Amino acid sequence: MSEALDLAEYYVIDLGWPVFPLAPGRKTPATDRGFLDATRDLDKVHRWWRAGSRYGLAIACVGFVVVDVDVRGKKGEKPGRESLAELEAEHGPLPATWTVRTPSGGSHRYFANAGHVPRSIGVRPGIDLCGVGGFVAAPPTTTSEGAYAWEGDDVGLAALPAWVATLAKREPAKAVAPSFSGRWGTSTDLDRRIAAAVRYVDKADPSISGSGGHDRAWLVARALIHKFELPHAIALEVLRVFNQRCEPPWSERELAHKLVSAAAARVLPEPAHVVKRRA
Repeated sequence: MSEALDLAEYYVIDLGWPVFPLAPGRKTPATDRGFLDATRDLDKVHRWWRAGSRYGLAIACVGFVVVDVDVRGKKGEKPGRESLAELEAEHGPLPATWTVRTPSGGSHRYFANAGHVPRSIGVRPGIDLCGVGGFVAAPPTTTSEGAYAWEGDDVGLAALPAWVATLAKREPAKAVAPSFSGRWGTSTDLDRRIAAAVRYVDKADPSISGSGGHDRAWLVARALIHKFELPHAIALEVLRVFNQRCEPPWSERELAHKLVSAAAARVLPEPAHVVKRRA
């Protein structure tokens, strides 16, 4: 199995993110409708990235927002790092999160988000927001400039800071988003279920040691997987929200174990065991 197919399956199965192919060596879509062809359909994924395929890989921004920091473009240098430093000086530093190093030396910083943050170009010099109506080239895509690659320590997918969402340019018309279906339903379904799951854990009784705490945390984990049908990585982020009220809080290893145990509580399609590639 190719690296591109490995990662395409990881994005679709483990994260619930819709993907589509890019033209070999470029950042332009390889399909007629571009990101509107983004899908979670594994049959299409296997056809696109079969053995010997040279397609790059892109992800439609559904359920997450990417802060795109550019340092170089076709016309020369871009002040993305300087603009980000100014924003962080004003609002505080962005939390550590999944980050991709781009071929130009910039970065894509991924943040979980259940709201409607539209694609917004040039929110500050050298900084774009890739949200609803947008897409990002993703590892292991390679262009003439180099490769997209995951970098840094394996931290969690952080929630989008509220101040970043306020940078988005609000358009009079609603941004166009791909309409697709797959293992987790439509794109709108996933956003709705993430928001509903967060409301659920906010209201759920916390896990208290000595008072059936293990069972309580396990039942919440099972609800995230089976009731809200969240992809595992997103379910873990929501479970971390619940964990903030637990006494004492569970360790990261214990949270991960509870999700694995909850997922096995009934028969589900076998997931692909894929590890996110790192630089």
